[in-house]
Amino acid sequence: MAKTKIELKNVSFTYQPGTPMEYQALDNINLKIDDGAFTVLVGQTGSGKSTLVNLIDALTQPTSGQIIVNNHLLNSQTSKKEQEIFRRNIGYVFQFPERQLFAQTVREDLEFGPRNLRWSQSKIDDAVMKALETVQLDSKILNSSPFSLSGGQKRRVAIAGVLAMNPEVLVLDEPAVGLDSLSIKQLLNILTDLNQRGVTIIMITHYLEMITSLVTQIVALHNGKITFDGSPQEFFKSQTMLKKSKLLAPKSVQISREIGLSSLPLSIDDLSMEIIKQLKNGGRANE
Repeated sequence: MAKTKIELKNVSFTYQPGTPMEYQALDNINLKIDDGAFTVLVGQTGSGKSTLVNLIDALTQPTSGQIIVNNHLLNSQTSKKEQEIFRRNIGYVFQFPERQLFAQTVREDLEFGPRNLRWSQSKIDDAVMKALETVQLDSKILNSSPFSLSGGQKRRVAIAGVLAMNPEVLVLDEPAVGLDSLSIKQLLNILTDLNQRGVTIIMITHYLEMITSLVTQIVALHNGKITFDGSPQEFFKSQTMLKKSKLLAPKSVQISREIGLSSLPLSIDDLSMEIIKQLKNGGRANE
C-alpha cells in the first residue's frame, strides 16, 4: 500500500474574513496524495485550485483544518518559521516561471535557492549541475544571461532553479501555457523523469491531453469543494464530470467511445494497441 505524502484534513480557506469582500475559496477539503503520485487538479476558474496548491506549499495558512506533509503540520496557528520548514521539501513552479528570473547569469539564478538554504559551495555546485541535467540543458549556458535564452529554455532554467533545492514534492501551475509543441514535449520528458525518480508531482492544468498517460490521480474542484478524486479512467468515464470541469476527454478516449471499445485507452499508442488486439481476436472483445 502506497505511503501518504500529503494529507488535508477538513481544510477551509476564506479570503478577507470579516469584511464585505469575504469569500470562501475552499470548503472542508479532505484529500490524500500518495508518495510518488502524479496528481492533476482540474476545475473551472475560481474553483479553488490555486488556493489549494498555495496551502500545500505553505504560502498561506488554512482558516481551519490542517495539512500534513512529511509529518510537518500546517494550520492557522503555524508560525512563519515553521512555514519555512514546512515548505523546505516542496518546489513550486508558478505559471510563467520565467518571469521570476532575475540574475545576471543562469548560474546565479540556479544558485539562489540553495544558497539561501546555506548549503556548502560543493553541494550547491552538485545541485546546479544535476538540475541542469534534469531539464536537459547544457552547462555551457551557466555564464549566459537567462534573458538571452529562448522561451522554452527560460522556462527550463526557471524549473531548474526549483529543482536545485532537491524538492520531494513539485507543484506546477499550468506549466505548458505559452509553450510550443517541442517545448511541451521537453517539459513532459522532464516531469516523467522526475516522477520515475520518486518525486511527487501536483499539477494544475487544462491540457489533459498531453499528460493523461502519466497521471495517477485526478482531483476535480467546483466552488471550493472536491467533486471527484480518483483515477483518470474513472474520471473520463463520467461525461457529467468532464462537462462540469469544462474539459474534453483525450482524443484516444473520444475515439474509443466512437468505435465502441469497452476500454478507455489514455494515449493514442494505447488505443492503437487495443485496436490491434481486438482485430487479432476477431473483434470478440466487446461481445
